[in-house]
Amino acid sequence: MITSYLSPEGSLLYLSLVGKLDRHCAEELVSEYTERRQECTNRCILDLRGADECDAGGLAVLQRIARLTHADGLQFGITASGAPASEAIRRQAGDCWIDSLPEIPLPI
Repeated sequence: MITSYLSPEGSLLYLSLVGKLDRHCAEELVSEYTERRQECTNRCILDLRGADECDAGGLAVLQRIARLTHADGLQFGITASGAPASEAIRRQAGDCWIDSLPEIPLPI
């Protein structure tokens, strides 16, 4: 499941994934990003704390989103602390995308 939140000033697009980070979530994640990207001015964060696993297809999804955000002039980061997927991401991609962020409150 993919959810998104845009900060009130429009500088941060926050995407959250719950479930498997694999090739099957790619279209939904890219679609959500594409729908919201025009509203965002500075940064896109992908929250993977709810991702219970990440395979090679999931890493390809991360690379795809990173390229899209870069092409749109946005900074890209991932927050995944404590998530089961975070170790797989670190093993494959290193710490280059992993951000340490405080909890970002989302509207209810």
